[in-house]
Amino acid sequence: MGQIYYWKGQKGMTGTSANTLQLGLNHDNRHFIGKQNNWNLAANWAVPAGGTGGYNDEYDQGGESQGGHIDPPAQYFITPATWPKAGDSVVFDKIQNAFLDGASGMSGETWPYTECLYGGTTGDNKWFDGSSTAGKLEKLTIGEGYGDVLFRKERHIGSFTSTRGTAARLGINMVNGHCSTYGASGPNEGLGLYVAEYIDNCPCVRIPEVHTHHYMFYDWLRSRNFSTNTHFDSMTINGAGNYNFYQDELQRGCTITNLYLNRNPDWSQMGQIYKERATFKMIGNTNNYSINLFKDTCSKLTQTFITSRTTIPNVIVGSAERNSSYAEPPLTIAAHVGKLRTYPSDSSGASSGYQSGFSPSTPGFWTYPPQSWHLDDYKGFNATVVRGYVDGVSGASGPGIGTISGISLGILQMDDVNPFFPNAGRTAGGTGQDAKNFNNVMLDLAQVPANAGATITQLKGYSGFLYPDCKGLTGSVPYRILTGEINNKIVVMGFDYENEPWIGFEIAGHTLGIVGAGTARNGLKQLANDCDVRLVRGARISTTTAKADQDAILTQISPSFNAPPSKGGG
Repeated sequence: MGQIYYWKGQKGMTGTSANTLQLGLNHDNRHFIGKQNNWNLAANWAVPAGGTGGYNDEYDQGGESQGGHIDPPAQYFITPATWPKAGDSVVFDKIQNAFLDGASGMSGETWPYTECLYGGTTGDNKWFDGSSTAGKLEKLTIGEGYGDVLFRKERHIGSFTSTRGTAARLGINMVNGHCSTYGASGPNEGLGLYVAEYIDNCPCVRIPEVHTHHYMFYDWLRSRNFSTNTHFDSMTINGAGNYNFYQDELQRGCTITNLYLNRNPDWSQMGQIYKERATFKMIGNTNNYSINLFKDTCSKLTQTFITSRTTIPNVIVGSAERNSSYAEPPLTIAAHVGKLRTYPSDSSGASSGYQSGFSPSTPGFWTYPPQSWHLDDYKGFNATVVRGYVDGVSGASGPGIGTISGISLGILQMDDVNPFFPNAGRTAGGTGQDAKNFNNVMLDLAQVPANAGATITQLKGYSGFLYPDCKGLTGSVPYRILTGEINNKIVVMGFDYENEPWIGFEIAGHTLGIVGAGTARNGLKQLANDCDVRLVRGARISTTTAKADQDAILTQISPSFNAPPSKGGG
């Protein structure tokens, strides 16, 4: 079993910046980096005196660090001979009453002194000592106290010379022209990691007595940036750090086998409402990323973008609230998905009609968000958005600019009850026929090739609103549902109200002369008598069992299939 390492950084290190792109920076600048920020420096770490085992009980059990409360009595550490590597475990947290290398006194130090911003692994997952083999850390834990200590450190930030507190970052962005360092002391791409189990419990919320004004709590203060073929077997994010991946510029890949978003900080302490967000963005070419499982159980999901060059077998969207911040969807999935299962959620700032995703008094039409958002009729507002992945060459430099592929969903299941938050979304959409919970899924067809479109192999529609975004498209871009069942609590929209001339909605191969791929695809087998399927003029729908093999050709604009007259007839 490897060693346990505690990050401490170095006290009073305000010397020469190691940033080779911006020269002459002082320690107050956000782009200043020095040896006190380097993973690959033994003096920045401490190990328990006399101990060579794994985690103590608090960290070994896998969960939360209880606010970093490693309480007095005194704790004794020594400086290790080297930095953590394959087989070791590391902790970033508030360490109190700590004595290093035989120091004594009435009270010890409180760590960490500085952030960890660069170093770690090379592109082949070696730990940059010239001889080590590739291998993973056993565990990396960011405790609740990491941000609390660093946010309270006295230091100016940027040009705001009256501001107290420093940042609580892990890794720094070295790919956008602001920061770089010499390769001799570690990778010059930021912080590279190869970890079996990664847990981030740091809430990263604003401390009112430190960040006395909302504008002082900048997004970069709580950023997480990784590089050099980053690899996590299991990644659990409970806090509100901002995660941004830039694998295109690094010309390498990023693999996250199992990704769990369980963010539950005190959002009210983030600042103004537009600050109440936490990002997770896999930026650029899909070929540089891979995910096996994505599970969202956040109290609030915002600004999340996941992509994968391989099909993601399982995606679970179960947040209590899905909120579009800065006009970005709470979740965008740019990948083929084996099974996407979404649950009802709340939608901050939206009326009940808007939460339902449609206006009952105007058949088939989206209810707009408040005009103050200036979203240009943004239909993905507070919804789960699915789009195709970005084709391109793995390792190509620069951001991905390839063709966006078609959408492929093996099973799309939109449930009526959220098992993680049982009361989420339960009051949306009025009563009776209009009582459709907020569980919206948008298929983004606006950027896919004309021959790609979207295919849902099986739809299990029990709640919410399924609809396409076809703005700007001409002609036919197929939007196919091959099999499945729907009840009376979901609206299935077969057209885009902003682009009614667009044609392409297809259930089991039937729409506007488009021929399906064989008689075995016999469509939505079960349709409730009061189900709500909305199509355009001329569309064809074929159903079996519940509808006794009807083959209806619709002749009115925007009708609802077998819906009550108050919703437009059909």
